[in-house]
Amino acid sequence: MHSDGEQGRMILVPWHIGDVGDVTENAIRTLRRVRHLLCEDADELRRQLAVFDIDASTKTLVTIPEQPELAVTEHCLATLEREDVALIASSGAPCFSDPGGWLVAAARARGFAVVVLAGASALTSVLSASGLDWLVDHRTLTFHKFRSNSADDLGRLLDTDAARFHPLSRRVRTPHSWSGETRSDVIAPR
Repeated sequence: MHSDGEQGRMILVPWHIGDVGDVTENAIRTLRRVRHLLCEDADELRRQLAVFDIDASTKTLVTIPEQPELAVTEHCLATLEREDVALIASSGAPCFSDPGGWLVAAARARGFAVVVLAGASALTSVLSASGLDWLVDHRTLTFHKFRSNSADDLGRLLDTDAARFHPLSRRVRTPHSWSGETRSDVIAPR
């Protein structure tokens, strides 16, 4: 809580992509300090906080719906009037494969600061593993976020866009939330 009447900030907190050891100290420190936490699944976040000895009973956890909801937006903005709010990804970077982008947009529109913590990101992991020298090779990048475990659905996506996916196409299966579900992401520099 800000004691000097200063507005809060929305802090975007990345989470691990499978290995809890990949959570940054800054993320843990932020989650210990901030009282209002926005997340994809509040019950699962409670379990994850316990792993890091963070007492969830002292926090307000709000599950973010995929589509904008006025009540959630109003709660978030009202809290930001007096203190920081953390938006936590279920894995990787917040608002990339998790809901909440609409809350960030609402906070920005009202003039609140948005702070992004560094941490795990499926996209940057794939780019690093691609083998391309991104400093030398200045091709553009196409990224398809794919939210299905169906091989047929992925096949249709690749068939539809195959001509654009050269000379590199990668399919990466990343954990989705803490449910064990995986999703495929396809990247292709052009």
